Amino acid sequence: MRILFLDIDNVLHVNSAIRDEWGAIFHEHFVNNLRRIIDRTKCKIIISSSWKDSGLKELRRMWESRNLPGEILDVTPYSNTKYVKIATDTDYNTEETLNSPRGVEIYWSLKQHPCDSYVIIDDVNDMLYCQKDNFVHTANLNCEDAINGYGLTNLCAFNAIDILLNNNKSILL
Repeated sequence: MRILFLDIDNVLHVNSAIRDEWGAIFHEHFVNNLRRIIDRTKCKIIISSSWKDSGLKELRRMWESRNLPGEILDVTPYSNTKYVKIATDTDYNTEETLNSPRGVEIYWSLKQHPCDSYVIIDDVNDMLYCQKDNFVHTANLNCEDAINGYGLTNLCAFNAIDILLNNNKSILL
């Protein structure tokens, strides 16, 4: 199984004024790039975004209603009670772990969902050092298809596909 850890803000939408019952409507170009990743890799999605606060059931309902590509497998767990555990159970630097909340959430999610390869798509780099080779940064881009320097661009999609198909899995489990 391949997993795509997906942030939403500044990845699928950027400054969208068009809204529905769930919030900002996602930019069509970025959704098409997500569709390309999923079509090529057959990956499953785990939402790592703050949008997970809506709950898995509601996110799946939104995904279906908006006719978005792929299947949401899960959302990342909240990690605030596990910082100390990960710092003592692994070779990670305590300081790095405490400053990497999303990376820790992804770490615990990978423990729950073992996979052959994974990619993280996010506009903020608060990942663990061991996740750097699996990270696609969607911020401060100089791509012609970026909006205000953000978004799931063609280049980001290409990089995500490359990571997933080359079975990169640089996490110590």
